[in-house]
Amino acid sequence: MAKPRPWTPKRIRAALLDRDLTLTKLAKREGLWDSACREAVSTSGNTRGQQAISRALGVPLWELFPHKFRKPTDEADHSRNGCGGERQKRGVTSSSERASA
Repeated sequence: MAKPRPWTPKRIRAALLDRDLTLTKLAKREGLWDSACREAVSTSGNTRGQQAISRALGVPLWELFPHKFRKPTDEADHSRNGCGGERQKRGVTSSSERASA
């Protein structure tokens, strides 16, 4: 299977132009600073601009900006320590038990 082409700033701009959008026009449409989407494709990486680009192109953030966002994993494996993700609950004590302690 062929490896997908990476999303470069040039490719992002071209895809937006295909939709009659520029980075500035998209930012204004989304209610962001004029420069937000331009910064999103630069090294500074404006998160809100990146989210706007993702929505406009219909491409997940992790595909457009893999250096910043990770591909989501399976729902069953969201634990940080690999132990199932459940939190240990403290024992619930009644107010009478607390008073006698």
